[in-house]
Amino acid sequence: MFDVDFFLRVAPNNADDSDPSVWQRMPLKVAINPNSADYGTFFLELDEARHRDQRFKIRLKYNGARSVVTDPVAKDRIYAAALTIDGLDSFYHVGPGGSLAAKFVFPPQAKKWILTAPGRVIVKAPNSIMRYPAPYAWGANTNPPTPRDDPRHQHLQLGNVGRIKNGAIQNFNGPGHSVVDVRGFQNGAKYADSFVFKTGGDSLANLAGSIADVGEIKVYFYGEELPLPMGIALASRPGGVGAGAKITNPVFPIQLRLDNNPHEVWTIKYRYVNSKNPPPGGLVPVTPTVP
Repeated sequence: MFDVDFFLRVAPNNADDSDPSVWQRMPLKVAINPNSADYGTFFLELDEARHRDQRFKIRLKYNGARSVVTDPVAKDRIYAAALTIDGLDSFYHVGPGGSLAAKFVFPPQAKKWILTAPGRVIVKAPNSIMRYPAPYAWGANTNPPTPRDDPRHQHLQLGNVGRIKNGAIQNFNGPGHSVVDVRGFQNGAKYADSFVFKTGGDSLANLAGSIADVGEIKVYFYGEELPLPMGIALASRPGGVGAGAKITNPVFPIQLRLDNNPHEVWTIKYRYVNSKNPPPGGLVPVTPTVP
């Protein structure tokens, strides 16, 4: 259902990030040896001479509901991706002094990137509210339910009313918000601190106080709740992600209810590969999807 891809920035600093030629896809590999502790884990192999101190972005993609799904509400389901970098949330959080700072989080408490079905986008709708029961879709031309109605046993119409607070779904000619490029640690509503490959010692996680998860990037995909049945040495962690130059990346918050458990989890281990850190055996390339 989902894909995670990595892209290296290969153009001069004055080039626009929105230009596709600025980015070069980085190949992922996956461990297929069922006897390995890394079975099913993805690997991003780095060349320190080429990749260190270079910017990169992470692309999150929802490929649409499985073909067996026929209900229109389920087909238009919204997903939310919790992305952690070396254990840090990809969004900064308000610290004790009121300023934004990196924070280690458990996935359910992480701020999340919103993914829609292909051909759909979420736009700002400041006056939208979440009706009872909050996450459910009600046709725009119908009245909201009374408390005696039990929406969990109704076939609901597709719509915006009651599903999202501060946002509304619209049609879009193209992938829309089924594809989200995360270019850095989101620092407020307008900017992000760009992702940059560093060493473990220079990683933002180390600066924030923990190296336990340095070298791992994880993505947890949560689905919108539907009314249907349904102590580690840094020497062993030679890669790290730091916060680079500030870049423009406007976002806006919405609220919706999500399932308690993720539908899919991706674990990507990355490190500089050399004679001291040879790649593990049993890795095969991952075939990327388009875009």
